[in-house]
Amino acid sequence: MAHEYFRSEASKLGSVHITYSVIEHIARIGIEEIEGFVVVDGSFRKGINATVEKGLTKIDIDIKVKYGFNADRIARQIQDRVVRDVRQMADVVVEKVNVNVLGFHFE
Repeated sequence: MAHEYFRSEASKLGSVHITYSVIEHIARIGIEEIEGFVVVDGSFRKGINATVEKGLTKIDIDIKVKYGFNADRIARQIQDRVVRDVRQMADVVVEKVNVNVLGFHFE
């Protein structure tokens, strides 16, 4: 099965390949600690999607905010956490984290 790589680098020791799904997984794990929202995974679209456009790394995250929580505060926490975690774990600088608030989640 062929993989689509987010980043590939070669050195005298060999190659290192990081797939897009690894970046998306790092983002998902990091934001699980933040309270007040759920990631919206659709049937044809993932709730977290990493891309590179014109050399810039972008991550889109679709969420629903739990009723009673501040949507703006949660979105900014998500942005900060994703940038930090992806940089720390994959040595990738994320230029944009778009948090798309699609509605409210009622428990």
